Amino acid sequence: MPFALLALLSAGSPARGDEPLPRRIDALVQNGLKAAKISASPRSDDADFLRRVYLDLIGRIPTKAQALTFLDSTDADKRTKLIDELLARPEYGTSLAARWGELIVDRSDDKHNLRAFKLPAFETWLAAEFNKGAGWDAIVSAMLTAEGEIKNNPAGVLIMSNRVNGFPRPEDVASMASRLFMGLPLRCAQCHDHPYVDEWKQKDFWGVAAFFGQVRDHKIVLSNGNENLNPSWSELPNPNAVSEKAYAQRLRAVGQIPPAPGPKIAIPRGSDPDDVKAVMPAKFFLAEAPTLPETGPYRPTFAAWLTAKDNPYFARAAVNRLWAHFFARGLVNPIDDMGPNNPASHPELLQLLEREFKEANFDFKVLMRSICLSETYQRSSRPTKDNADDQEWFSHMPIRTLNPHQLLESYSLALGRTVPINFGNRDIWTAQFMTQDPDEPATKFSHGIPQFLQMMNGSLGTNFVLPVPVRGKSKADIVTDLYLCALSRRPRPEELERMLAHIDRRLSAKAAVYDRAFLEVYWVLLNSAEFVFNR
Repeated sequence: MPFALLALLSAGSPARGDEPLPRRIDALVQNGLKAAKISASPRSDDADFLRRVYLDLIGRIPTKAQALTFLDSTDADKRTKLIDELLARPEYGTSLAARWGELIVDRSDDKHNLRAFKLPAFETWLAAEFNKGAGWDAIVSAMLTAEGEIKNNPAGVLIMSNRVNGFPRPEDVASMASRLFMGLPLRCAQCHDHPYVDEWKQKDFWGVAAFFGQVRDHKIVLSNGNENLNPSWSELPNPNAVSEKAYAQRLRAVGQIPPAPGPKIAIPRGSDPDDVKAVMPAKFFLAEAPTLPETGPYRPTFAAWLTAKDNPYFARAAVNRLWAHFFARGLVNPIDDMGPNNPASHPELLQLLEREFKEANFDFKVLMRSICLSETYQRSSRPTKDNADDQEWFSHMPIRTLNPHQLLESYSLALGRTVPINFGNRDIWTAQFMTQDPDEPATKFSHGIPQFLQMMNGSLGTNFVLPVPVRGKSKADIVTDLYLCALSRRPRPEELERMLAHIDRRLSAKAAVYDRAFLEVYWVLLNSAEFVFNR
């Protein structure tokens, strides 16, 4: 973005502090549109808003009954009421937890039974935290400081997902924590000073990693001499675990450097576990080294610093990622590159959201409600003549691909097939639609022939029955019902005419053929481009 334009935006009229947050959001976005000389698209119609807000807040499309209730309502305040209703549903937490589960647990990491056995428990815990209104600060602290067996403390999945050869790697935990919770690509400073940000040095990365340097993986020896392979961690030596000497030997055997004593970490020079370049004490990123006890634990000190309201990174990274959830790009983009060389498109808006998030005690739900109530969010995805090329000023809603979890929930609902909200049965089907990294823009369409074949011919979409009866109603009413079930809207006149013409061609005295004609209509709707996109 041209810096001259950024200056114009920053100099715009500030949003009034006594106005509701949605209006302040709109005012700051409007400043950007004015500076860029771009018009905003009109408000979305009720059908587009309905489907959009269901997908964004609870991860699925509405049922036919839910769609009809909203579309036929004449209540002037129905959008606000719907937003509040969705945020109060348990699917709010499950949808948000599924998204964070994708970010925290590498989808390819099956070698430690992460996805099949540990991820469902983690997401169930995380969903419960979101639904009870726990702050993001408390949730992140729990993940960073988790101890004990993973089956008893699912928050420990974050540590578990950063293992190499079965052992926790402090540098990997530090890299993930800085990327997800600070919005900073510190991994680039792991082997050398950062190549693009002069003030980020290698010692700064390893100072953060040192807080995790004493995390131990305990393989408890059972009475029969075998090891209990259920992962368990602590920062302090465990009397039931192997000795410190034996633990160091196990690490060296797989090419990892043993822990340095106290709140310090050994920096490797290369791949040789005995070749230590330096020993770095624990230090907050670009800040002071705290006074720490020699025996630990150290992670609580880091978690307290990271999640504090005066931390310059934590809230800022969270609201930027939340904005990207709704608009497919952050106010700083890419969302994990919020360094000094990458300014925000709307700096005042980012500051506003950061401040409000802190005042809400880091409750995502408060900000999500305000964003959804804004006109910026409720705009149509249909561009105008002068904003069709806009990708950063939020003049219209971008058309986004459904993520695999949204697609599975919506597809199952449209087919009348229940998918349990326990996360355990998801991966077999959703894995086939995980065609892009979790942090890639949702505007990037990466599905191809394998995904289309699965939609058209896969086990979930074959041998299904219609979700509505085809007796006792007119053909036009049945087609309308099918549109409401699949696309959450009524058909346009030309669509209804085309579908009725197909049905008439297929019409037969045999009931099976009559039913089949409507099945074909529904199959087309479920496999349409409109179904796999959120607009």
